[in-house]
Amino acid sequence: ALDNLCLLMQVFIVNRGRYAEFFGPDATYTSQAIGTNLKAPDSDFFFRVMASEEEIKPLRDNTTPEAHDASRGYVAGFNRYIREIKDGQHTGRHTTCRDADWLLAVEENDMWRRYRRLGLLASSAFLAEGISQAQPPVNAAKANPKKTTQIILAKRNRHEILNKLPVSSEMEMGSNMWGIGSDSTTMGAPLLFVNPHFPWAGTERLYMMHLTIPSQMDIMGSGLYGFPAILIGMNEKFAWSHTVSTAYRFGIYELNMVGPTSY
Repeated sequence: ALDNLCLLMQVFIVNRGRYAEFFGPDATYTSQAIGTNLKAPDSDFFFRVMASEEEIKPLRDNTTPEAHDASRGYVAGFNRYIREIKDGQHTGRHTTCRDADWLLAVEENDMWRRYRRLGLLASSAFLAEGISQAQPPVNAAKANPKKTTQIILAKRNRHEILNKLPVSSEMEMGSNMWGIGSDSTTMGAPLLFVNPHFPWAGTERLYMMHLTIPSQMDIMGSGLYGFPAILIGMNEKFAWSHTVSTAYRFGIYELNMVGPTSY
C-alpha cells in the first residue's frame, strides 16, 4: 500500500466488478500481462461472473491456514494504511486516489478474487470481451432454428473467426531460468538466474519484497502485486523460480446448435 496504493486499489475495484461505477461506462482497463484492453462494462460483467462468491469459495475453503493468515494480514496492513491516508497522514502521496470515492476498505474476499484473477490470466481472461458480449445472432427469432447454424457459417468464414481468437498465435509471456552449479561459477557458489518475462508495468509486474518472521521465515525475492507470498526468491538454504510457457490454458470447441440460443 505504501508503494502502490492507487494501483492496487484500482485492481481490487476491477475484481469486484465495480469499475464502471467509479470510472464511468466509457473507461477502459488494460491488462499489461496479456495485452487486453476491456471496456468497463465488459470488465465488470466478466469479473462478476468469473470472480463471484460461488467461484472463489472453493479456492478459499480448500486453502491452508497459513494462506488464510497471510491474506488476513495483508488486508489488515492495507486497511491500516488507508485509515492513515484518510486521517490526513502521508501528505502529498497517492494524489490519484487519496481523496477518491473509490479508496475503500479492503476485504479478505478481495484477496481471493485477486488469486482467482491470476489463475485466469492465461485462460479465460483472453476471452473476457467475447464472454461479456455474447448474444444470439441478429434476427435469430425469425430464423429457422434448424438452419441458423448453417446461415451463420455461410455468412462468416470459419477461418476468419478463428484468426480473431487469441489462439491464432502464441502468447508473449513465456519465460526461462537457469540453475548453475557451484563448479561453474567464479565465486564457487551455486547461482540461479531468473528471466520471468513479466511486464514492467501494471499489477503483474514482479515486486521486490523481503518477508521476515523471527524463527519462522526469512525470504527475499519478488511476487505479484496483491499477493502476500514470494513467488521467485531465496532463503539461506536454497533459491527457487518457476517458468511460464507460451501455451494458452483453454480449449476452443464448436457446438452444433439446435437453435440460436440452445444446444
